[in-house]
Amino acid sequence: MELLFSRPFYEELERRIQKAKNQVHDTIQAPSDIDEETLLQQLVDRYTPKVPVVHWDKGTWQARDADIYTQTPGGVQTKMPGTEYVWRVPYEGDQNLFAFQPSSYTLNPPKAKVEKGFLVFRYQFVVTTPEDELKRLLQQYKQATIKDVDQYLRWMQEDVEKFRERLQNELSNVIRRRKEELLRRQRVLESLSEDEGTNATTSRS
Repeated sequence: MELLFSRPFYEELERRIQKAKNQVHDTIQAPSDIDEETLLQQLVDRYTPKVPVVHWDKGTWQARDADIYTQTPGGVQTKMPGTEYVWRVPYEGDQNLFAFQPSSYTLNPPKAKVEKGFLVFRYQFVVTTPEDELKRLLQQYKQATIKDVDQYLRWMQEDVEKFRERLQNELSNVIRRRKEELLRRQRVLESLSEDEGTNATTSRS
């Protein structure tokens, strides 16, 4: 299984801000191209990450044969027959966000295989594990997994809410400066056109 929430989230957020700023320059080519407020909200919505929502109540379980490898105190590796319990849980939202570490985190983040639309958790036990022990451990791991993943997603949502506010403020300034620059260019060009007209009139007189 992959280690979830391990890459710095701030790097992804900075990348999104830069892409949004570039989009402003690509979109606004003339002062009257688009309504400022409309463009601002479109870009904020487009570049704000969509934190995944995990539907724990819709998860499904499967069991299959597995070889369990253990190591003796002497360092000898042995293989024993066992069972792998696979828990597939659907989610909605941006799959890539499971890779990023929010500003708050623990030293032991959860693990899962991230598939499109599903988180996959695997738990292995040797065949000699008593049934009651299996049930107890699987319930324990399940509840711990839900707690850990949900906590990380809450931390990520807090970061995203702060990011959205920052993105809105920065883009508002970028849009304003972009339109001011285009208006300045327009005034310069108009003044040059006026000068040419004045020169032509003077020449004819």
